[in-house]
Amino acid sequence: MSLAQRIPTAAWDSHKEQIRMLYVVQDKTLDDTIKSMNEDHGFLATKSQYVRKLKNWGMEKYINGEKWKIAFNLMQKRKRSGKETELSIDGKVIPLKKMKKEMGRYSYSQCGLGGLPATPTDSSSGIIAYTPPSDDVFRITFNTIPWLRFQNSVGSVLFRSGNEYLLPRVEDSHPSGITNPVPELEKALLAYVNRSDNFSALPSILEEKAKAKENNCQIQQLLQSQPVLRILQHAVYMSSNSFLSSGMLCNLTDWIFDNGYCWAIESFVRLEGPSVAIFASNLLLSAIDCQKVVLVRALLVGGANPNNQNTSPSHHGTPGTALYRAVQTLNPDLVDVLLRHGADPNDSGSSHHTVLDLFGDKQGSEMSALGGTSDHLRIFDMLIKAGAKVSEFGSPFTAKCLTASLKSGKVWLVGLAAKAGASTEFIGNLANLGLQSAIQGNDSDEVRASVDHGADINSPSFYLRHPHKSRSFEFAKPIGLAASMNNFSMVQLLLELGANANGIVSSDDLRVCAKGLPEDSKMRDSGRIPALHHAIRNGNTAMAELLLQWGANKHTTDGSGNTPLQAACASKQLEMAGILLRQETQVNAAASLSQDIPALQAAIASGSVKMVKLLLRHGGITNSVSSATAALRAAVKKGVVEFVALLLDADADVLHHDSSIVHFAVEHSAPLDMVRHLLNAGAHVEDVVSCCEPPNRRTPLHMAVQRNNLALVKLLLEYGADISHVKGITPCGERYEEEVQADWVQLVLTLVEHGVDINSYSSTLKTCSFLQAAISVGDFAMIRFLLDRGANPNSCLNPDELHPLHGIMEIRNEIFVLETLNTLIALGADISTSCFLDQCEVDTMADMTSPYTGLDGLRLPVTPLQAAVYYGHRRAVGVLLQAGANIDALAAGGFSFTALQVAIIGQRIGQHDGLVDFLLEAGANINAPAASEIGFTALQAAILTNKDDLANRLLLAGAEINAPGALRQGITALQAAVLQGNGALIQQLLSRGADINASPCGHRGATALQYAAMNGNFDLVVQLLENGADINAACSTTEGRTALEGAAEHGRLDIVHLLLENDHEVELLEERCREAAEFASEEGHIVIAELLREWKKP
Repeated sequence: MSLAQRIPTAAWDSHKEQIRMLYVVQDKTLDDTIKSMNEDHGFLATKSQYVRKLKNWGMEKYINGEKWKIAFNLMQKRKRSGKETELSIDGKVIPLKKMKKEMGRYSYSQCGLGGLPATPTDSSSGIIAYTPPSDDVFRITFNTIPWLRFQNSVGSVLFRSGNEYLLPRVEDSHPSGITNPVPELEKALLAYVNRSDNFSALPSILEEKAKAKENNCQIQQLLQSQPVLRILQHAVYMSSNSFLSSGMLCNLTDWIFDNGYCWAIESFVRLEGPSVAIFASNLLLSAIDCQKVVLVRALLVGGANPNNQNTSPSHHGTPGTALYRAVQTLNPDLVDVLLRHGADPNDSGSSHHTVLDLFGDKQGSEMSALGGTSDHLRIFDMLIKAGAKVSEFGSPFTAKCLTASLKSGKVWLVGLAAKAGASTEFIGNLANLGLQSAIQGNDSDEVRASVDHGADINSPSFYLRHPHKSRSFEFAKPIGLAASMNNFSMVQLLLELGANANGIVSSDDLRVCAKGLPEDSKMRDSGRIPALHHAIRNGNTAMAELLLQWGANKHTTDGSGNTPLQAACASKQLEMAGILLRQETQVNAAASLSQDIPALQAAIASGSVKMVKLLLRHGGITNSVSSATAALRAAVKKGVVEFVALLLDADADVLHHDSSIVHFAVEHSAPLDMVRHLLNAGAHVEDVVSCCEPPNRRTPLHMAVQRNNLALVKLLLEYGADISHVKGITPCGERYEEEVQADWVQLVLTLVEHGVDINSYSSTLKTCSFLQAAISVGDFAMIRFLLDRGANPNSCLNPDELHPLHGIMEIRNEIFVLETLNTLIALGADISTSCFLDQCEVDTMADMTSPYTGLDGLRLPVTPLQAAVYYGHRRAVGVLLQAGANIDALAAGGFSFTALQVAIIGQRIGQHDGLVDFLLEAGANINAPAASEIGFTALQAAILTNKDDLANRLLLAGAEINAPGALRQGITALQAAVLQGNGALIQQLLSRGADINASPCGHRGATALQYAAMNGNFDLVVQLLENGADINAACSTTEGRTALEGAAEHGRLDIVHLLLENDHEVELLEERCREAAEFASEEGHIVIAELLREWKKP
């Protein structure tokens, strides 16, 4: 008996769908199926072969119990998400009656479901759960969704005739040694897209629609066997809908390149449609940034646009076209492949500068010698040959490259540059650049040759010295450049060749040089530094003496107004200062900054005692009052007591001319010994001038108190400082070391002993009352001490300051909080006052309500009760309520919350356990309205902070579903649920009558649909549209977006198509598309902008 002929797997797979339709869907017997396949399709196999293959496929005529169990698990999972379910098993739609019957047979209690898989396994192949159509919902169509069209076209690139795969099989495409067919990237990608806090996973509706297509079985099989296809399927959706981060895109690029999939990508990007176009664009830019030349070439061969610009938020902050980005990598191969595939050498994106100019901004400075690097010159050659334009007066980079070209014999490049727009003046100036290049390269022969060939030895040239200071150009004359490089022999040579010894770039020189720069360039002062100053700063005495011998001006100033002597003093060049002084340099010459004794001050600032003594011996201090005062203040600011002593010895009357020197010393934190030295020498302990000014002027004593400097306070009081000028104190803080706190307590006692007004303080001077300070320290004994001496329990001038009752709540010690609270209330503290909550706490609340942004940067007033609630002091809440605090009161202003709302929105794990229930039991109004400007109801707050259990409890307790939000930045309960992507809660709210089209608040608000569209939640957009959401609902009056505008602005390609396709108000559709296109363009979503401008209703 002969054996049956073996049939290849590919042949079976090509007929699988036909077999399934006959055997499962049409319910034919196996014999009839075999006969039909032979007669109608020319496929012949034995019955035993069919039996084995059907078992291998899991294709059963009758649905077994295991599949029903898995189907039941899928239904339960969808039910928890608020979704109705219709089942298709092995391609057969299961009637509702049969589904209920089988579910009754195979359903298990919740405790019995633990053994079922969380997701379908291989045995669940063919089980599809999807949302059934309903007569109660609006009919939504999906005919133009780009990702579905992409999925439909996948088949055309996956198969050739003969059923050969165009995409590589895993076992064939991986390099040897790789045993894992699913790389770590896939795991990371799939884990990322399935995170609950983002909407970038493939929407379940799109998956259902894709699975319902005729070629689904083949594609699903490939998805199981081809990790590369599975990754690309997710990556295309994420990229085309602006969910693919720059880091993930970089990882994807590396993975494609490292695993040899570049040629597969070449085929893949040939698929038409905007999804692949956006994906290819983003992948091209990423491949350029990662310098994957092979992948870049594959993408370009596959049809990616070589003139791509940013189309994704993943590339924000990296401007320019693909070519510009390639140029920035300094990779000639990347530049070459782009130019060969049609990249425009003059398209630099949104910039009005040329590619060459932009390239020069970043890279020109790296060419320290004009010979440059080979990569620089290769790229320059390529761009010039390709027709890149040169600005009329060129750029430093262009000039350097052309000079290097001349040196290497490429004269024709200069001709091309002239044709490309460089002026005759610019081309003629290249000789001067050659001289500069020779100086930078320390090439004496080239310097002589450049001068012999017409280079102007006294003409300035520009150069970009700092590569990280974009568009910041420096100018120098040849001798100035040589001096800045500390090159003595080059300076000597230039002097012998006729260079002017000063080497200063004049204002006229700068105006001429500026013609060669872009309009927004900044010209630095390096060229305004004389060669002599460079020598002095470098400590090159020989060069300085040489320049002086050749006529350098010993009195000239640099761009900052410093004389050579000042420069020597500032750089501690004692020998150089001596040389200048011996040449009768004016020791008291005024600089351009109008300082009378700049040299002496520069010496003091340098800290050189020897330099100060040298200048004083040469008359460095004059009889001028301002001269002596300026020198003394410079010494005090430096903090060197010896300087002060030297100046007092030189002019004993200086203290009489400066009545506020002690104030100056304390203000600049001079050492205690210096303040004592000044006081012993007769300086005034009070700031005589400031004592005649308004009381908020800080006296030395007040500043010492403000800094908690006990030793300085005692010193000033010892010398008779007036205690009445002290306005409040600075708190030391609860977390300071015990030694610091002890000093602070001693400071308070010292001030009280000298009769300070403990209730006086100044918000202008950023001090608080002594009672407020004691509370912040958490020192109850000090609080009692101050209260017994008349401290005011309501010492607070306005909400900007911390009322004592509010200050208590920031302390973590519960016993301290209760003791102090009871004491202050007994003494008449106002329990209804309002103060602003600490800003870092408001920022924490803002983080908890993310992605809602209404609390960002908000200054939030709270009452003592609300503060106690926020900080979790439950017993303090009880004390305040017992004392008569209004449980539902709002703090002053339109930005506030009730105590219950604070408890919900500020709730952190373990901190507010039972506090919400406590407030409700105490009578808190569950439906207290939101504040007028910014605020939430209790239900809105619970939903915004993702407290689903609490939201359900509030709903059961009668919370108002359609309560309006605050006028300015409010949000309804449904809008909050959409913002948080909570599908189950959305369905619950809709079933309870939530207004799906509630208007947005006035400032940056949105309807439920607008939020879903902006966030890119495709499933929620469909859910809302099915329930009657208005596609064209008006947006917020301030910074609002319609649903279409929001989706376009955020790059949500598929949602843009969904909204357009289901927009039945065609009259103004073209105008709406045009406006949405503007938002897309501004954010770099070029493909979306183009499709909006060209949209025609199907």
